[in-house]
Amino acid sequence: GSGPDGYPDTMSPMNKAVAEAIDAGIVVVSAAGNSGPGAKTIGSPADSARGITVGSVLDEHKVSGFSSRGPTEDGLVKPDVMAPGEYIISWGVPGSSLYRTAKAVENIRDMNDKQLIKLLKDKPRLIDALGLPKDILKKTPEERENLVKFALPPIYMPDPDHIAAPGTSFSSPEVAGIIANLKQAAPDATPDKIKNILMKTADDVGRKYNKYDEGSGLVDGQEALDKITAKRGRPKKA
Repeated sequence: GSGPDGYPDTMSPMNKAVAEAIDAGIVVVSAAGNSGPGAKTIGSPADSARGITVGSVLDEHKVSGFSSRGPTEDGLVKPDVMAPGEYIISWGVPGSSLYRTAKAVENIRDMNDKQLIKLLKDKPRLIDALGLPKDILKKTPEERENLVKFALPPIYMPDPDHIAAPGTSFSSPEVAGIIANLKQAAPDATPDKIKNILMKTADDVGRKYNKYDEGSGLVDGQEALDKITAKRGRPKKA
């Protein structure tokens, strides 16, 4: 996912490629991006009218604060659907940017107050980067620890080989996996039909969210599979 680029859907080179892929029968899934919660934070290729744009939720009742929101620059309703995108466990790649970030966050979580003070004095830019109050060093140890550790990114390492991290880049492949199941059950289903089924079977996340926050809601893989197999005259799964 990326931010708005100033190109309308029909003029974006990336979105033109998305349309051609869909015309060729390929289902295209895009991450909404991680620039939320502000409106109009979805860019190419997630602002493609025909592609499937996926935002992130923490659970069935909460849209992730970072998940990018619509409308698009063309005024389209995006995202289309949502999927889990916080604390998703994946392989850690030693030396990668994400791995280094996760290690740094874990180290800060383990720091005592003296270590936190030294860190903030040595790296004052962290105060702004984490959105901490300017007088953080004058707070009580308990206040300082709560403020710093609450402001850390939602990343942790369950073990040295794995990272649990947030992002719509985790949400979108989950939907791609559901689509693989749908295509296996109904090989002749078109990309537009699959998108329509995913959106019709999605579940509303909650009243406090609008269509530009959650699209049609949280994907329901089982209901989508039941619907696509029922339309082919197959019995529903128990």
